[in-house]
Amino acid sequence: MQKFVLASSSKPRKEFLKKLGFEFMVLPVEVDEQADARLPPEKAVKRLALRKARLAARKASGIVVGFDSVAAMGQRVYGKPRTKERARVFLSELQGKEHSFYTGVAAINTETGKSVVRVSKTRVRMRPMSKKEIGEYLEKDEPLQAAGAYKIQGEGIGLIESLRGEYSNVLGVPVAMLIRVLNEVKE
Repeated sequence: MQKFVLASSSKPRKEFLKKLGFEFMVLPVEVDEQADARLPPEKAVKRLALRKARLAARKASGIVVGFDSVAAMGQRVYGKPRTKERARVFLSELQGKEHSFYTGVAAINTETGKSVVRVSKTRVRMRPMSKKEIGEYLEKDEPLQAAGAYKIQGEGIGLIESLRGEYSNVLGVPVAMLIRVLNEVKE
């Protein structure tokens, strides 16, 4: 598999990439992950992914990759809620409806200066839930640090009714897009 520097401190992202056999070194960066509300979600995740990759590229050499993910319904963006109350609002608004999950993938080749930024989109329909069900899910460790307040790789899979698009995108690592971006940045 292709080697790169991962500009991320996301444990699920690292674990998933390792399971797939990618070779990478982790270089976490500190970035305000609040998406710019004035931008469409797809542009916001591309901008944040590139910002992460650029910060890591200052300290690394080779190919540097950054990711950023959000859920969105219309222009309403659902990033990481960080509090149970915000997570309750997110899940209450998303339940029973379809939303889009976007992941920005940015790669920088520090040797050539070339950068490539793409976005992957998956349509997700969440099943209808009662207030009680939402409350029970909020007792898990999952919702606070996940875009949209759910983790599809954990118990959050039970909240999902259907998907259209790349499943791994909703994990925060659109594999097909990542491989495409890695190949493009090397050219």
